[in-house]
Amino acid sequence: MREEDLIAKRVRRFRVTTNSEHCYPLVRNQLGRRFDISVNRETDRVWAADITYLPTGEGWLYLAVVIDIASRRVVGWMPRPAASPRAAVAGAANGPDPSPASAGCSPPL
Repeated sequence: MREEDLIAKRVRRFRVTTNSEHCYPLVRNQLGRRFDISVNRETDRVWAADITYLPTGEGWLYLAVVIDIASRRVVGWMPRPAASPRAAVAGAANGPDPSPASAGCSPPL
């Protein structure tokens, strides 16, 4: 390896980021994992949200995205420097206007 100037790439260990030991009340599952459009035809009735993190030159950036289940359109998104479930709510509340003219608009940071 030294002759070919090769180095080994170390695999980073898996880090658990979910805290299940919280004191927040659990919310009843009203969908029952029925995400198909045949069940949820009306728009703006069922939204789904997810938070992911992206490495940047300045550290981690957390991105929350909210989509409408029926139309599959992005209702809102919000980048944040720290992970927070509130980012999903803020992304939905401050998301782009649903009109086609505003496609591609983003909320302010």
